[in-house]
Amino acid sequence: MSHLKLSYKTKASDNALEAFNATSSIFSQLARFDAAYKILLEKEIFILVSFLVIVTDKKIAFMMLFFQLIQR
Repeated sequence: MSHLKLSYKTKASDNALEAFNATSSIFSQLARFDAAYKILLEKEIFILVSFLVIVTDKKIAFMMLFFQLIQR
């Protein structure tokens, strides 16, 4: 009987460890995705501002950047 209890506890701790590892992996992937998204967002804003500075007056470009940041 005690062997069965020990086996059950070991299985439960294995399941808990597996769940922890899966959760930690998900958070790690989310952190990587968030970092990649921020880099892409910065590049997108940089390209947008560069385009606006070239095409229009700088004041309008900065106003557009401000509204772009507010919307996000």
